[in-house]
Amino acid sequence: MEVWDKGKGIQEASQEKVFERLYTLEDSRNKLYQGSGLGLTITKRLVESLGGTISLSSVPYEKTIFTVCLKKLL
Repeated sequence: MEVWDKGKGIQEASQEKVFERLYTLEDSRNKLYQGSGLGLTITKRLVESLGGTISLSSVPYEKTIFTVCLKKLL
């Protein structure tokens, strides 16, 4: 499954960090839009507990894609 957008993207240096607990991107610290930094951490743990993987690829202002792969259950 892929979830994507065409926003400003995520710099390569931050791509692995976005899955860390309480990590937020510098510009997301805006009080009006501030998140907790837990959403992607929870998502990654859930996906991995189901035996899957989650990955991120981003080209700024072109496309950012989060890809979730789960094992097929018989």
